[in-house]
Amino acid sequence: MGEPLLPNAYTQSWNLSVERQLGANLLEVAYVGTRGTHLLGSVSLNEVPATVAQACPNCNANSERPFPGYATITAIEGRFSSHYNSLQASVQRKVVKGLNGGISYTYASCITNNSADRNESSENTYDLSYGRGPCNFNLRQVVTGNYIYDVPFFQHVNRLLDGVFGGWKFSGITSFHTGDSLTPVQSYDPFRTRRNRLGIGMARGSTITPMLGTGSPNPATRNVAQWFTNANGAYADASEEFGNAGIGSLTGPHYLDFDMGLFKTFKITDMTKLQFRAESFNTFNHTNLGDPVMNIDSNFGQIQSDIQWRDMQLGLKLTF
Repeated sequence: MGEPLLPNAYTQSWNLSVERQLGANLLEVAYVGTRGTHLLGSVSLNEVPATVAQACPNCNANSERPFPGYATITAIEGRFSSHYNSLQASVQRKVVKGLNGGISYTYASCITNNSADRNESSENTYDLSYGRGPCNFNLRQVVTGNYIYDVPFFQHVNRLLDGVFGGWKFSGITSFHTGDSLTPVQSYDPFRTRRNRLGIGMARGSTITPMLGTGSPNPATRNVAQWFTNANGAYADASEEFGNAGIGSLTGPHYLDFDMGLFKTFKITDMTKLQFRAESFNTFNHTNLGDPVMNIDSNFGQIQSDIQWRDMQLGLKLTF
């Protein structure tokens, strides 16, 4: 169901930038900000208030729901917001000695009380601040470089060598970013123990935050079997209260990728040309790890997937 008088969601954006030409290079530094207001998200209208559940820990949740006789009631409401702020810097180089390209850097922060849009309901319907933290797609630092280089060999030697070996261009894109913002979770509603196993009827399901412990979730040596650890008592299942482990408080593996290409255009006639391209993605076959399991009750901290193996392709394009 939806909110009867659903407010219009809207976004405000602002930026301030400074550009400076330095020889063949164009330098730009900018601040970029965005705010989202009345964003849509799911809430559980029939969730038992935590204070009610705590006052009678042995009561059946169904008898305390705001709407008795009904189970979970999920509604779409415009009660959510987001904030994005970033420093963005870039350098673009004009063609000098056959080389042009650029590099950009972003340092950003994205904060919201609903990263999941309408896929999951808020943990605490009555206090949305429990879900406030870094967006789950928050990438703190991003670096991207691109270049095109006119390979200088065999140019203007003779028609045969120039036609076959001259005029090649080498290009590439290099991308790096820090890992995703991740949230430790537990398997069960923290109020479920003595309440007919229904807890308070939360609809959020698998993204319920646990309690902070006294240890650190970061192991001495990270690997795919132990990116995070709970061996030091970093977290414990929340019971009879909401967990206080921070939303987006941990960071997943970084991402690094080199894409490269080599291409040449052969002139057949004045109106007909044939372009050959050889391209590789993740050229050095660098292993980019997937995010680890974040459930503290099962395989916490284990990485069970990776992404983007090396991929190579050849192509011909005829234009006429």
